[in-house]
Amino acid sequence: MTLNPDGTFEFHSYSKMQGGTPPETNSYGKGKWSAKDNLITFSADKKEDLNEKYTLDFNNSTARFVTKNPRDKSDKVVKTKLQFLGSDIPWMQRIDIFKG
Repeated sequence: MTLNPDGTFEFHSYSKMQGGTPPETNSYGKGKWSAKDNLITFSADKKEDLNEKYTLDFNNSTARFVTKNPRDKSDKVVKTKLQFLGSDIPWMQRIDIFKG
């Protein structure tokens, strides 16, 4: 997932399942995002953002950034991630996307 500074985003999911039909799948989504406090809200315009390639509708999707608390001075490693809290895309609920 790429969150652009202009408030747009693009998402690409790739999966390869042995014995699956089809064995490999690519899913794409795009739209707009906004942040308030630590909550990211996603939206997609059905006319502009959805087409034959971009089929994932991110409307009603929310996520939050998870980072190490700056007051935590321990050696504990916390990878920065975007954690989806809810989505109309069933398999996106509770997905974690780690910063690459």
